[in-house]
Amino acid sequence: MTETAYLSPNGQALTAGSGPVTRILVATLRGIAVLEQENRGRAWTVTDRLLQDRHIGAIVKESFSGQAIRRVSPCRRRLRQR
Repeated sequence: MTETAYLSPNGQALTAGSGPVTRILVATLRGIAVLEQENRGRAWTVTDRLLQDRHIGAIVKESFSGQAIRRVSPCRRRLRQR
């Protein structure tokens, strides 16, 4: 079973589940990075990027439905590539 944790600067501070975390959604200036760990103790790998042109301020798991809710900045300008 996949357990998901949420990491964001303005999101909830605690994630609870029934097993070890194998997936993390990370809020960034350039969308949401999805990291997954195939086996416990192995390296985390970026497996997907969502909403790449948006600044994500928070990701929170809504407890009734279990869905992830994200707060997106209204700014749509492109960020400079470094």
